[in-house]
Amino acid sequence: MTSRDVSDEQLGQLARRYHDLFRRVREGSVPIDVALKGLQALIEGGELPTRESPPLLEGKHYRIHVDYSKPTDFEALEQMFSGKHSVSRVLKRLDWIDHETIDETPGERDFLVVQVPSEFIVTRDVIDNTPLLREADIYQEREEGLRKCFECKGYRFANLVEAIKFSQAQPHLQRAHRIFPLGTSVCDGNGQRSFMYLTMRNKGYDRALRVTYAHEPFRDRSLRAISMRKWNYALLLIHEPV
Repeated sequence: MTSRDVSDEQLGQLARRYHDLFRRVREGSVPIDVALKGLQALIEGGELPTRESPPLLEGKHYRIHVDYSKPTDFEALEQMFSGKHSVSRVLKRLDWIDHETIDETPGERDFLVVQVPSEFIVTRDVIDNTPLLREADIYQEREEGLRKCFECKGYRFANLVEAIKFSQAQPHLQRAHRIFPLGTSVCDGNGQRSFMYLTMRNKGYDRALRVTYAHEPFRDRSLRAISMRKWNYALLLIHEPV
């Protein structure tokens, strides 16, 4: 028996909980900065930080029929998505791969647009305290942790085909937000992953499809290029109740 009547069995439970937390941080389901803040709060006797639910940009779902036919009419898509290399670069030249969670059975899909929860954003403080060779791992951990977070709520990331259908049905949402469907990605010869995103050009009058590195949706504004700081980033989700 130890001081304050803490039994060896209770200490064993604490050790198991600690190892479970360590495992979840390592696999990315719990962000490292959230875990560190929680442990520090316990040590100092304060309140534990709570994980916020992702706030909605639009407080409703958008039901849209998706047939999952691959884009073939590129001339029509160029008229829909204006901008240099908008369609030819994104759809023709790159080999996109869907995540294994994507179900391409034709039918109605409930779309939702949400901001990236603050606890999954990588801040400058995190980068300054991370070895250069570990930076890519940090972003990958945030992505996987966010995927699991939404899966627990009955959502998954939309893919490229779903994003195009969504843009056709709800073009106005691209005017203020860069919308990322993280269910589809592409990898170059050096192993660098990228995502596509929906956006606007020419002061919000023309829709565009563009490509950026996979870490971009998780970067704090201070880490972005100056031209990207004015934009709000959002994720495109599909509601698939478990």
